[in-house]
Amino acid sequence: MFRLVYQNSDVAPRVIASAVIIGRKSPADVLIADPTVSASHAKLSPRDEDTWTLEDLKSTAGTFLNGRRVSQAVVRPGDIITVGKQNLVLEMTGGPSGTDLMLGVATMYAAPPVADEPQAALVLLEGSLPERVTTLKKEITSIGRAGDNVIALPNDTKASSSHAIIMRAGTKWFITDTGSVNGTKVNGQRIAGETALVHGYKVGIGEHLFQFVVKGAEESEQTVPAPTKEVPALPEKGAAAPPAGLFESQADWRDTEKGKSNAKLVWVLVGLIGLLTALAVLLFLTGAIKL
Repeated sequence: MFRLVYQNSDVAPRVIASAVIIGRKSPADVLIADPTVSASHAKLSPRDEDTWTLEDLKSTAGTFLNGRRVSQAVVRPGDIITVGKQNLVLEMTGGPSGTDLMLGVATMYAAPPVADEPQAALVLLEGSLPERVTTLKKEITSIGRAGDNVIALPNDTKASSSHAIIMRAGTKWFITDTGSVNGTKVNGQRIAGETALVHGYKVGIGEHLFQFVVKGAEESEQTVPAPTKEVPALPEKGAAAPPAGLFESQADWRDTEKGKSNAKLVWVLVGLIGLLTALAVLLFLTGAIKL
């Protein structure tokens, strides 16, 4: 017999002998209280004496096996199934635990990225989030208005409770809208499904705008850049992404915006003086005023 063990949870393991549905609410057999989980999220069916078949049921956030998003896959004892924020380990009852069988996979999955692996972050461009830089430390980062999100936006009235998730698969990152009302935008375009994130891309969620950056991208062309004072223009399609200025200070941003505002004021004053001069000349030529 087999069972599903909830990692980092007080929920008791669930013994399974036949096909089960994993989801957020009934009629799902294995329930997970997580707003990012679909009502009927995934199906786990016996395949033979030693393996099972995992099938994603067109969920919004996706189903993951050992950190990789899958639509259908073979599951063996020790494998880790991720649905929303919950990890489930398949174990064979009466035998060694899944951790013992697949220690290497479990350790790799739970461990933080090592120094030479790509590390990504979201840099706040617009919005009221207190943190200007948020490092994406988890395999799955949830974003939304509710307080249980990894990135919570409690004061954003245009963000949904569960708005979007960012997922890491190896050295790549993807963003998916989780059925929000106002949608998720990448480079100004509303996304319809899972969308790849590239260094320098802009992500719009509610009233917040972020820039996605990957550490060392300006050196390795794939991975947080050296200090700069400008947020670069987005790369053309097919072009390499430029540095994103991750470590610049808040003061740098304020000074830049202040300079833009001063320049606009100067141009307004010049235009006003020109208009008054033209009016005076017109009045003089029509005889309305005399020197």
